[in-house]
Amino acid sequence: MREQTWHARLASATHHFRYENIIGLHAITLEWLRELNIERPSHLMRRGLDDNLSTTAWMLQPLTSAAPTGAEFHSLLDDTAPDDLLARLEQTVWLVQSWSLSAILERNTGKDAGAAINMLEQASWKCGRDFAMARWKRSARDHSPLLIQDALAAFRDSPMCPPPPARAFLEKRSTRTRSEIELMGCPHMSRFSETRAVAGHLCPLHAGWTRGFAYGLDTRIAVEYSPGTDGSRCVLQWHVSQ
Repeated sequence: MREQTWHARLASATHHFRYENIIGLHAITLEWLRELNIERPSHLMRRGLDDNLSTTAWMLQPLTSAAPTGAEFHSLLDDTAPDDLLARLEQTVWLVQSWSLSAILERNTGKDAGAAINMLEQASWKCGRDFAMARWKRSARDHSPLLIQDALAAFRDSPMCPPPPARAFLEKRSTRTRSEIELMGCPHMSRFSETRAVAGHLCPLHAGWTRGFAYGLDTRIAVEYSPGTDGSRCVLQWHVSQ
């Protein structure tokens, strides 16, 4: 058993769930690179990282596990608070995803662009489905439709939503089988300029992830995406077919 050093900070269950969400976000990038046969993502980080991110980038190496473990996260803890470490790691994952998407779009122009976007959409959907099935396993005997509020509760704790205390989304209207929500943490709302620069492409891909996530929760749930206009927030409409 590994001993806890005197200066290491202890992580709570909340920190472990947030770590899993960061892995889920990075898994999208890795799946894009696999689908497009790009072996090494490191060369995509062509812009300079500030000192904090430079010291955090090495932590991306273990973020390839589909089933993260507590021991894996524990090995990353240092003498900083877990919240600070996770914030740095999350920022690095967002920037790598943004830079990777930008590089992919630059490499695939003209007639290749449509095929590349289609592959990215499929990869994103698959990641969302796999994430939901791994975290939220329903009994095979349970054939009752999942209530929308239950689905939104699961979505609130996912890679597509900012961690507490930030608000994940705003419910505009909701019933037992339908809900319309405004996204508070989509790429258009990001504090990172690199992410906002590709938000027009990244946000629909994240919506595709959400469709896969909803399907993984219950195959009867469908999600429709509407991009924001004139400064309004992007909207997701969830509904359960009877």
